[in-house]
Amino acid sequence: MDNLFFCLNATGPIFLMMILGLFFRHIGWMDEEFASKMNKFVFKVPLPLLLFGDLAPPMRPRWPC
Repeated sequence: MDNLFFCLNATGPIFLMMILGLFFRHIGWMDEEFASKMNKFVFKVPLPLLLFGDLAPPMRPRWPC
């Protein structure tokens, strides 16, 4: 049961964003040009920052505490 919650916590927000995008496109809040520009932005700025934040080791001070 813990594995199910872990998987839902990891994939749930992604599917929610996909559903919201479809809904916004259906009601006309988002056109093809806006979606294309946001797609480029997301892949060039926030996604690399999130990957770096997840993969970079935490910084620790070098002096004794």
